[in-house]
Amino acid sequence: MWKNLLNNIAYPYLNAEYSNSERRRLNLLYRIFLATLIISVIYVFTSYFTNNPEGVKNNIISTTFMIGCIVLFRREYYSLSRNIFLICGGLFLYYLHITNIKDTGVFYFFFPLAAGTILFF
Repeated sequence: MWKNLLNNIAYPYLNAEYSNSERRRLNLLYRIFLATLIISVIYVFTSYFTNNPEGVKNNIISTTFMIGCIVLFRREYYSLSRNIFLICGGLFLYYLHITNIKDTGVFYFFFPLAAGTILFF
């Protein structure tokens, strides 16, 4: 049961109409979404345990838009989910940089965003 659930999360269903290279690109995009979601959830918990209510609010917003991107991807809106991820991710990263206190580690959000930008545009 758990193995099937983890396989379903880690390996999204892609139509057979895509070439092998396109499938690999889409799988990579999906895994970048998952990495960003995991980073965001970790930051929700660390902000909560360090009594940073502003950080909890910001990271819940980030988690919500990442779940939205994953839902769009699973419904086969690949381009829309990619564009929302890159636009909202960039705006969110800018907002976090302006509002967060120093040394909170907001730069960890930069890695999936930069990888997505470099690989897909």
